Amino acid sequence: GMLVDLSAIDYSTIARGGVFTSRAFLPPALIASLRDDALALESQGHFAPSGLSNTAQISQGFGDNDRLVRAVTPDLEGDRDARREFDRALQTLRDAVGTALGRSLVCAEQYYSIHRRGGDLTRHMDERH
Repeated sequence: GMLVDLSAIDYSTIARGGVFTSRAFLPPALIASLRDDALALESQGHFAPSGLSNTAQISQGFGDNDRLVRAVTPDLEGDRDARREFDRALQTLRDAVGTALGRSLVCAEQYYSIHRRGGDLTRHMDERH
C-alpha cells in the first residue's frame, strides 16, 4: 500500500507540468524489500551497464561505476511479491492521477537502476523535469 493520501495531493501542479514529490509514498519495509531485491539480482548478474541507448557498453564508454539497469519484467526471478505490491501501489497512483487530470496514464517501462558512488552519467531526457 501507499502512505500518501492521494485525495490530499494538489494535482494542479502536475497538470501544469510540475513535479509532485512525496517522501511517504511507499512503506519503508516495501522500499527495503525492493532495494534488497535489486541488490540480490545485481549480485546474481542480472544487471548491465546502461546509458542513453541499448548499444554496447564499450561504445558508450561506461565503466564499473556507471549506472547499472535491469528491466523489471513478469518473468524476472527474485522478490516478485514486493514487485507485485509496488505494482498495486503504482496502479492506484496512476488511477488517481489519471482521474484528477481527466486522462489515462500508461506505465510503459519499469526497471531497477543502480548508481555507484563516483558514477558520471547525466540524466536522460525523460528524467529532466
